Amino acid sequence: MITKLHLKRWKSHEDTVMNFGKGTNLFIGKMGSGKSSAIDGISFALFGTFPALKARKTKLEELVMQRPKKHLTAEIELEFIINEKTYKIVRQLSGSKSTSAQLFEEGKLIEAQTSRVSELIENLLKIDYDLFSRIIYAEQNRIDYLLMLPKGDRKKQVDELLGIARFEEVRAGANSAINKISQEKGEIEAYLQGSGGSEIKIEREKKQGEKEHAQKEVEKKQTAANGIKENIHAQRKKVLELSQMEAKIVGLQKEIAANESVMKSKEAELLELGEMEGKDIAKMENELKELQNHLHKKELEFDLEKGKKAKMDAQLEAFERGIAKLQKATEERKILEERKARAGSLEDSKKHLKKLEEEGTLLQMKIGGLHAQAKELELSTKSLHLADGKCPVCETLLEPEKKIDLQRQKEMHLKTNSAEIAKCELQIRENRNEAENAKRKVWELEEISLRLETFSATDAEFAKAKDEVNKIKHEHAQILPHIAKLESALNAQRKESAALEKEFLKLQKAPKLTHEIEELKKAHRKLEHEILAIKISPKEKEEATEHLLQFEKRSSVIGSEINALEFQIIEKARSIADLDAKLLEIGKREKRIELLKGKITKLNDFQEAVVETQTAMREQLIDAMNFAMNSLWKTIYPYGDFQEIKLKPLEDDYAFMLSTSQTEWVGIENCSGGEKSCAALTLRVAFAMVLTPSLSWLILDEPTHNLDSQAVQLLNRALHDEIPKIVGQTFIITHDEALKEGASSKIFYFERDKDNNERTVVEELSEN
Repeated sequence: MITKLHLKRWKSHEDTVMNFGKGTNLFIGKMGSGKSSAIDGISFALFGTFPALKARKTKLEELVMQRPKKHLTAEIELEFIINEKTYKIVRQLSGSKSTSAQLFEEGKLIEAQTSRVSELIENLLKIDYDLFSRIIYAEQNRIDYLLMLPKGDRKKQVDELLGIARFEEVRAGANSAINKISQEKGEIEAYLQGSGGSEIKIEREKKQGEKEHAQKEVEKKQTAANGIKENIHAQRKKVLELSQMEAKIVGLQKEIAANESVMKSKEAELLELGEMEGKDIAKMENELKELQNHLHKKELEFDLEKGKKAKMDAQLEAFERGIAKLQKATEERKILEERKARAGSLEDSKKHLKKLEEEGTLLQMKIGGLHAQAKELELSTKSLHLADGKCPVCETLLEPEKKIDLQRQKEMHLKTNSAEIAKCELQIRENRNEAENAKRKVWELEEISLRLETFSATDAEFAKAKDEVNKIKHEHAQILPHIAKLESALNAQRKESAALEKEFLKLQKAPKLTHEIEELKKAHRKLEHEILAIKISPKEKEEATEHLLQFEKRSSVIGSEINALEFQIIEKARSIADLDAKLLEIGKREKRIELLKGKITKLNDFQEAVVETQTAMREQLIDAMNFAMNSLWKTIYPYGDFQEIKLKPLEDDYAFMLSTSQTEWVGIENCSGGEKSCAALTLRVAFAMVLTPSLSWLILDEPTHNLDSQAVQLLNRALHDEIPKIVGQTFIITHDEALKEGASSKIFYFERDKDNNERTVVEELSEN
């Protein structure tokens, strides 16, 4: 049972709270007063959608209250009791964004993910939105939609409602599968007829024999080749040994020649050193050390002066960069001050911008109201155009002249509204452009002020930097001649030191050269003895090489013969593999045919079982529907001419029939509008009884359509006394005051001043 609905900023409901009871709850009010919006709120709370939203006749952003005051968010709270537990759903939405949702059980939050909330609701209620919208919730003028469907659609819709439509899909799927399998079986059979399986087997045996003969020939030739390989190995070893001896002799001869060359070079060098005899090496060494020490001191002095100069160069460069930067900053400050003088006052610009933004906000609010008014006028004009002799609001008789006059008035109001909207849109564009210019001016002034603050004491820094530069330049000019003089003296001492060091090295080298020459002579005599020790015949290597070539030639011939035979073996094996693949494919296809035959048999059996199950379920459900309809019929239909009602399945349709006796049945399409309405209401309640017995809810929008006063009285009695015995809770939406007598629980009266875009006001009138 639904116990409470709380609508916050939902469509025309700003803050509406309704507490419901068991039995029949009645919503009474004029068209557009917000009755259907409340029922849409129940559907949205449960499933996150309702028929108009599902069909995209309305958008999410249109569900948030826009008049008399514009809101950004909407919220719905719905409380209900299932299995003796109290649940509460809270759904929020913001503009066109997706909704958020929370589900509470006995006051405790159990889920806050939107999709999971909807899934849990479906599990609790044991129905989904589709079943809710077609069985429990009958929209305005949609109670009899099943009666008005063409026969093909009606068969599909009723089977879907009864839950047996999928049997037809399964049967069709099975039939399609049988056709595909049969087609595949025929294609395989055609393939096997032209495959030539016996000829393939004979050809395979022939190829296998040829392959085995070639393999035996390869084995014979391989044995002969192995013997030749042993001879080749022995001859190669002998040739290699002889080649190594020749190479050793050549190497020793080259080593002797190199030794002689080095020895001659050293003897010539020793001869040149003869002119240094008689000089005192110790004295020369002391002179060299003294000269090198003096040179080291001069180099240290030179490096120190160069370091001073480098430091001055770095300071000078740094100060010159600073001066350039200060000059640039001075020029930039001057430009900014000129720009600030041209731009004017920052405070005046901010005030002007604020004024433009306030004017823009007022214009947006104005155009929002104009659009809402235009939509209202369009809906009203459309309803008036579709009205068939009756007022769409109160259903009173509407004369053609009055209808035309009302249409002209609505159209005139609509034109005036459109002109005002166009004027307002032009003002908004002008305001937006002017505001953008003002924003840019404020941004420019703020940026100039911030940048001017960064400049301070530029002139003083500039003068100080110039003084430092002049001081460094003066010091730099004094140190340059001193550095040049030091460098000249240093170069002269370096040359003197290098010449003395060269003479000293020559004196040290003579004893060493004499020893090295003696060692080279000993090595020369040793190499000559090694060459004489190697003995080799000139023809021996030539004969060994000839024998090796003969063995290799014979081995190459046998190798070619073996390769040819192995190629034949590979070709035979490839042919055999191809034939085996064909035989394997034939075997697979033969097995496949047997498998397909079994599948066809099973699918035929399955198809028959599906049809039998579908027929049995249809008969049981139709019997239950007919029993439920006849238990309701006399409480809903006020006359005695039709005693019974039934739903009869046909080959491609369902027939809705009424009987005047046990044998005379009349199709519902031949009945009056009132009789159809009573039958549709009976059918709707019966569907709720049979398909949603655990939920026991029913929502009917304008159920008195086409009913006369006597039928309305009987409907009141049924809603008040009989239907609450069958359906635990019923919601009736109507503008007909006569249905008040049918309320067995609560009556809610909906009022709203549409002309002034006022909110919906709901008053609970009574509790029966």
